[in-house]
Amino acid sequence: MKKLTILRGCPGAGKSRYARDFPNALVVSPDNYRYKGDRYVYVHNDPMPFEKAQEAVDKAIMDSAFQHIIVDSTNINEKDFKPFIRGKVDVRVVTIVPESAMVAYKRCLHGVPYSTVYRMYHESLMQHPLNYEHEFKYWDEV
Repeated sequence: MKKLTILRGCPGAGKSRYARDFPNALVVSPDNYRYKGDRYVYVHNDPMPFEKAQEAVDKAIMDSAFQHIIVDSTNINEKDFKPFIRGKVDVRVVTIVPESAMVAYKRCLHGVPYSTVYRMYHESLMQHPLNYEHEFKYWDEV
């Protein structure tokens, strides 16, 4: 059965860094669809990056070349990542936890305001996906 790993955590938590530890996995991120040329452009409530990422996950689930698919996105709420789970896959959710919201803010590459990083940092610690295998990875383990 194919393995689908959902990474979750605030911006700057280390999700993309963690995903690089799996060289044989296909890493899908809505962020990949937010670039205009070489410039990252975030548009609030734009569904297109998520739709494109969901299409990529769906194709990978059907493609026999990929046995492990990683969704690299904030995925703070279960409703954020549930659309990625389709078909017969073994789902694992990993919450990446940085040392603090300020550390994550300083590492964040996308210009997310500190207030947003702070809010998402605390939400990721408080909300646990109950229907899936779940684990926490702390920054020193990533």
